[in-house]
Amino acid sequence: MKKTLSIIIAILMIVMLSAVFVACNNDADDDGNGLPTITLTEGMTVEQIKETLKDVKNFTYDVTMDGEIYYTYYLYENGMAYIYRDKTMGATYVEDTKVYTMFSDGYSDGGYNMTDYTGYDANPDVYNASEQLLLWLDMEDIEIKVVDSDTLMVNNYKLYNFNKTLKFVPEGFENYKELEETDPVLKTEPLEDDDTKCVLTGVGDYLKTLEIPETINGRTVAEIGSEAFYFCDYLTSVTISNSVTIICGNAFYDCENLTVINFNGTKAEWNAIEKNPSWDRNTGDYTIYCTDGNIAKGE
Repeated sequence: MKKTLSIIIAILMIVMLSAVFVACNNDADDDGNGLPTITLTEGMTVEQIKETLKDVKNFTYDVTMDGEIYYTYYLYENGMAYIYRDKTMGATYVEDTKVYTMFSDGYSDGGYNMTDYTGYDANPDVYNASEQLLLWLDMEDIEIKVVDSDTLMVNNYKLYNFNKTLKFVPEGFENYKELEETDPVLKTEPLEDDDTKCVLTGVGDYLKTLEIPETINGRTVAEIGSEAFYFCDYLTSVTISNSVTIICGNAFYDCENLTVINFNGTKAEWNAIEKNPSWDRNTGDYTIYCTDGNIAKGE
C-alpha cells in the first residue's frame, strides 16, 4: 500500500512539474505565427514577469491621455510602428508586419516590410521589443500589475499582445486604397506668378522608378520642389522632362539608391537648370543620361 501511494505521489509530482515547466517555457503557439505564447499569471513578482517576458519578440502598448487612447505602439524585435489616433493628421499602422501610413483621404503613401524599413519609427539599432520592455521593468518608482494572462499595466501604460500577430486598421480607414508602385501619386501646386505652370511637391514614398511628365493636370512642370523626393530610398531611376527649369533644395534628399537620371533634353539644357546646392544631398552615384551624352555625379 505504501509503495503504491509513493508511486501515485511521484506521478503527481512529475505531472505538476511538467505543467510548471510548460508554463514557464511558454512553448505553445496559439495563433500559429511561429512565436511561443507568452502567458502571465496574476500575482507574479516583478522578477517572475521579467523572466517570462525576457525573450518577447513583439508586443503592443497604449498611451492614454485624458482617459482616451492617444497612441498605440507596436514594438518588434527590429523596429517600432505606431497609430496616431487623430486620423485627420494621418496614422501609421501595422498589418501582417508591414507598416502603412494612412491619411484622411484614405490613401496610403507607403508599405514597408519591417525587416527592411529603417525610417523614423522603425530602426533596429534603436528599438527592440525585449530590450525596451526590460528597461521599463527595471525603472524605479513604477507600478507593475498583471491584469490577465496577456495584459500588463506599467504605471498608466497598458501592455498586451505579447508575441501575437499584430493587425490593426484605424477606425475610418477600413476601405483604404493601397497605392501600387505603378501609381506615382504626383503632388503639385501651381506657381504663384504663373497659373499655367506648377511645382512638383511630393511623390509616393516607395516608388522604384518614376517619370516626371511635361504637364500634370494641364500645367507645365517647371520646378521640382524642396524635399519632393525626400527619403524615397527605393527610388533607383527617375526621368525628368526638359520643361523643368528649377530643382529646389533637398529635392532628392536621401535617395540613396538613385543611380539613373534620364533627362529629356541636352547636356546644355541640364546645366542651365537652376539647382540648389543641396538638391542631390545623400543620393546614390547617379549618372544623368541626356539626349546628346551623359553627365556623372559631381561634374
